[in-house]
Amino acid sequence: MNVLLITGGQLVAYLVSSALTDVNNGWRWMMAISALPAILQLITLPFLPESPRYLVKKGDIRAAEAVLRRCMGLSDANDDFIKREVEAIRESLELSHKTRYRDLLRKDLRRPLVIACFMQLWQQLSGFNTAMYYSATILKMAGFPNAKSATLFSLLIAGTNMIMTMVAIKIIDRVGRRKILLVTIVGMIIGLIILGVAFIRIMGFTVRQGECVQYGSNCAACLTDDRCYFQDLSNTCQDMGWNGTGKRPIYTGVCPNRSGGIKAGSWVALASLVFYVASYGLGLGNAPWLIQSELFPLDIRGKATGMATACNFTGNLVISLTFLTLTQRITATGTFWLYAGILVIAWFFVYFLVPETAGMNLEAIQELFRTESMTKSGSTSAVYVQAPSSDAGYSEEDTRRRRRGQASQEI
Repeated sequence: MNVLLITGGQLVAYLVSSALTDVNNGWRWMMAISALPAILQLITLPFLPESPRYLVKKGDIRAAEAVLRRCMGLSDANDDFIKREVEAIRESLELSHKTRYRDLLRKDLRRPLVIACFMQLWQQLSGFNTAMYYSATILKMAGFPNAKSATLFSLLIAGTNMIMTMVAIKIIDRVGRRKILLVTIVGMIIGLIILGVAFIRIMGFTVRQGECVQYGSNCAACLTDDRCYFQDLSNTCQDMGWNGTGKRPIYTGVCPNRSGGIKAGSWVALASLVFYVASYGLGLGNAPWLIQSELFPLDIRGKATGMATACNFTGNLVISLTFLTLTQRITATGTFWLYAGILVIAWFFVYFLVPETAGMNLEAIQELFRTESMTKSGSTSAVYVQAPSSDAGYSEEDTRRRRRGQASQEI
């Protein structure tokens, strides 16, 4: 649900951006409007209850029980269930206080940590956020004639991401995390390869030039350089500050052979970009978050998922800072094919290292890694006692309630 709401927020942002594209100083309004959700959150925060986990940590058991009843929609008749929940939270806190970050180096936790961190890195190094941050720029590079049309078609990309995230939430338990990743990563690779081919058709394999005239008659490459404009009469690329009379030129930003409409190569670029985003939404957009929540025992889960999430934001920073530079140095085609190459490595990583966790409870997943670490160390004579199920002692109805309120313990 967290991922779905994020993609929904991105779609709303694109809608606002599209509406303000032709407005004078529209970018100022975009920046101002982006403050509204933060202001709304600030206003509503005083009405948000503290998490049960925080209240139990502070020793305010009555308040924790009240918040659990409110969040789970339970009455006083469910006191036994609430008390067991509070006890489970207390045990979780005691366990987490006994662990340190160095415990992540234990043999049975190394592989889960590697899987969680690298799955988050693959999610970002696949280049997806370039499609979200720079989709209008990419489409402008692909030949869509102006910012308005590029921004409008960017809505299709954001909408596809949201819809496929909804589909992923619906099918991921039935299909399986590993299988859906192996299929969708291949889809992303295909989408990026076709996108690179489309850019070769549109603008060739031309890197950023030192001077505008060096683009020659390559109008598409010329217009991707913000220093340049394409002069129709001479059929050459010229510097924005010169048009033969010492005055700044008036230009449309459209290549002469595109003025009658958008070329086929541009539509291929859009279709491949949408296919790439759809594949991402089904797989890498959702699965890494789900997988990392299943790999670790409760006592170390907070620290482990924190490290994995830090890897995610680090990858995001690297991609967002390097995309435009890469398109200038190795061209847009080279950049998209670089991301495709990274995804090939990600596919082999999933194939050889990521186990299928669908349908397994947390204890079974942890036992899988413990057994593997024993086998590799040669300690086959050791015997592990199966940890009691996290739902032990709960009735079927209580178990359903407990899982609905599971997030309250993780806050």
